[in-house]
Amino acid sequence: MPFKSILTILVLLLAGVAGHAQTETLTGKSGAGGFGGPIMEWSELTAITGLGMGGGGALVMGEFFIGGFGIGAGHGRRTIDGRPYEISFGAGGVWLGYTPRTRKLVHPWLDLRAGWGGADVQPAHRDDDAASWSSNMTFVHPGIGVEVNVTRWFRLAATFGYRATFGVRGLPAGLGPDNFSSMTGGLVFRFGGFPGD
Repeated sequence: MPFKSILTILVLLLAGVAGHAQTETLTGKSGAGGFGGPIMEWSELTAITGLGMGGGGALVMGEFFIGGFGIGAGHGRRTIDGRPYEISFGAGGVWLGYTPRTRKLVHPWLDLRAGWGGADVQPAHRDDDAASWSSNMTFVHPGIGVEVNVTRWFRLAATFGYRATFGVRGLPAGLGPDNFSSMTGGLVFRFGGFPGD
């Protein structure tokens, strides 16, 4: 089964988990035990800032959560040997998080994403018979931020982190791990239910 299909099923299942705890929100109080939702992330890849889109889901246990995520991004064009190429990045893996004082309307956010990904360097014109390259990689991505309890079933976190990549090899123009490691800024939309402290 494709990774995107597995992720979609995981998000739908976790978003349906329910529970009972009293939590401050903009519109009332509630709680539960799981979430799913989209992730938006800005980062720099080969000196070009781009927007990545993805999603994730997790089981919530008190102030902690554990789950999985996937994200992908295109980061514009780069000229290699006189030809235009498009560079893209995709990743997925384990997602761990800690949200202390989670019952409070506004509270801290700490998370860690780690797993596997890939980089692709493809001709910008699909009918071009130029060479293309790809590389696997591993990564670790710690983050911090602030989360707001918008409603009893929706939370929004603004995050800041750093993606460290390892094992990039075989790409042209000297592209390596440093080109795919980056400071990141993002928004995490969590839909589901959330237990209190």
